[in-house]
Amino acid sequence: MRKFKTWEETIDYLNEIKIESEYWYAIRNNIYNWNIKPFTEDSTGIEILIKYLKSGEDIEEKSKEFFEKIIDKVILGNLKEYEVKLTYEIAEKSFKDGLLTFDKNYILKIISEKDLQQLELKNILIYEEEKYRFQNILIQTYLAARRIISKDEKINSELFLPWYEDAEDEYLNSESEILYIFSMINIEKFNKEYLKENLEEFLSKINTNDKFTIAQSIIDIFEIVHEMKEYSNFLKTQSDYDMFLKFLDVQIVYDIVETDFSDYESMLKLKFLNQNGNIEIIYEDMKNDKFLAKMLDECGVIDVLVEDFKKLKKIYSSILKNPKKDYCEDWEIKNINL
Repeated sequence: MRKFKTWEETIDYLNEIKIESEYWYAIRNNIYNWNIKPFTEDSTGIEILIKYLKSGEDIEEKSKEFFEKIIDKVILGNLKEYEVKLTYEIAEKSFKDGLLTFDKNYILKIISEKDLQQLELKNILIYEEEKYRFQNILIQTYLAARRIISKDEKINSELFLPWYEDAEDEYLNSESEILYIFSMINIEKFNKEYLKENLEEFLSKINTNDKFTIAQSIIDIFEIVHEMKEYSNFLKTQSDYDMFLKFLDVQIVYDIVETDFSDYESMLKLKFLNQNGNIEIIYEDMKNDKFLAKMLDECGVIDVLVEDFKKLKKIYSSILKNPKKDYCEDWEIKNINL
């Protein structure tokens, strides 16, 4: 298996293997789509896409149909029935354990040595650097999601916690993709059990007396500390809400960190210069600091946070009325033809 670090390397490989022009263009034209890109990062993924295209399928169709067909026709299509079952078990367990790669001993607790050899031979599991993994994170997630939902297991934050916390750094680029895969398998269940649950918890922590208390409540939820350095911003958050908020295109941390405080530079240095010579704004002090409250209001931070709150409240009301609607608004997901 050959790995490709850039899309240019992927294109070079497509030229090297001399595939038909219609398949070359189909892969090239969709190389940046979130559900296609993981398949273009190594030669095994390219083989999977080519086999899929040669079966007469279209990779530009809706994500749900794409995953259903590529999983059933290509990934699992040449497996025996019991091997399919074992594949789902590995995907579910590794997802819940938050593992993208796993030792041989981990796998052998689920399947036999002989079955492992077969799954490796059929490119279900890839062996590299003395570890096993699925061909890509989206295949692993989709298989796990199917299995979990088929068992009528509740979709909530606890289900995703190990995956978000332990699945190395790769998950950071795949949060919305992971949520979207779960939603498209059973969107009503996902909305009722995951989005509604998170929105209820989040909104219940917001004091709605006025726009300042709304903003302060959101700031307190995220425990935001903002340290302004010469040409960069550093922002920390202790919140567990980032994942589902990004899915809904409500980026509270981004809204704050992008604020332009240039008109207040001299006052910021006077009031917020720390021992390291950097400007450090403790947003949690807003309710006790009239200057900070006035500055955040005039810079638009307060209004943006209030608008974020209103949007989330509106989505929550909509879910109660229409739980079968697709509420994903992450532009990276919606940038393709869904």
